[in-house]
Parts: sequence; C-alpha cells; structure tokens
Amino acid sequence: MLPPALMDVIEEPLSDENEQLVKKLKKLHIKNKELEKNLSQIQEKLHLQQLMHDYVTSRELLQMYNELQKRYVKEIKTNQEQSEEIKNLTIKICELEHNLQEQRQRIEQLESKKVSWKTSAASGKRSRAPEGEVTSCRNVSKKESCCSEYLELLLKEIKKLKKENEKLSTEKKALKNELAGLDKGFCTDMKPSVVL
Repeated sequence: MLPPALMDVIEEPLSDENEQLVKKLKKLHIKNKELEKNLSQIQEKLHLQQLMHDYVTSRELLQMYNELQKRYVKEIKTNQEQSEEIKNLTIKICELEHNLQEQRQRIEQLESKKVSWKTSAASGKRSRAPEGEVTSCRNVSKKESCCSEYLELLLKEIKKLKKENEKLSTEKKALKNELAGLDKGFCTDMKPSVVL
C-alpha cells in the first residue's frame, strides 16, 4: 500500500480530472439532449413534409381522375349522339333511296303512257282510254283537245317528278357526305342496322 501522503498527492489530480470529466460528461449529456431534440424536430418536419406530399399527390390524382371521368362521360355522350345521328341518317338515306326508286318507276310509267298515247293518236288505231273506254280514230279526233290536255298534265307531272328526283338525289349525296364526315372509329363495336 501507498503511504497516506502519497495517496493525497495522487487523489488530488484524480479528483480534478474527475471533476473535469464529470463536467464534460454533463456538457455531452446536454449536447446529446439538444441533438436528440433537433433530430426529433427534423423527423417531425420530414414526416409533415411526407404527409403534405402524399396529400398533394392524392389530391392531384383525384383531380386527374375526376377530369378523366368527366371526359369519359362526355365522350360516351358524344358517341351516343353520333350513333343516333348515324342511325337516323342511315334510315333517311334508305327512305330517300326508296322514294327515288319509286319516282323513277313512276317517271318510266308516265313516259310509257305518253308514248302509247302519242302512237295510238297518230295511228288512229283503237286503244284503251284512261277510263277504260274503247275509242276509234274519230273518237280520238273528237277528244283530241282532251288528250292533249292529258298529255300536258302528264308532261307537267313528269317534269315535277324529275325535279323531285334530282332533289332527292342531291339530298342523298349530301347525307352520304355528312355520314362519311362523322368519326368512323368511335363505334367499331356497333353493327349497322341497315346496310347501304
């Protein structure tokens, strides 16, 4: 064992060193607490930033989704309107083609009647009158004014029908052009109800 005097000499610097170490330790504890506090604040800020980022991203996504949904609904409505318009135009074209065919047949019938009236009046042969009466050359000459009036009426009717025919042809072409101008790709799944 060391003598007590030597122990006092050794303990004195050790106690100074201990005090300094204790002070350093306290300072380190304080600094450590400050760093922990700073770290906690930084983590809290990062967490808030992440929450804000997630919120903004979610909001933007929701807004984009809503806009896409509106566009989709608008496109569906437009497609339905165009489908309805195509259907109506197709029906109208078919009706016009039918009317056109009927008018052509009517014109041909009237023209054939006109020719038969002219030939029967010129040849003087017996022919059937529109009312079904049998007439001779003398009766035809007596009723020549009546026949010419009838022929005039037939000519007027033929002209009228030709004009109507031209009008229907023009309208048919316009409708076909309008139909061709519509978007062809929007209803690829639809099957046309009327084939042109």
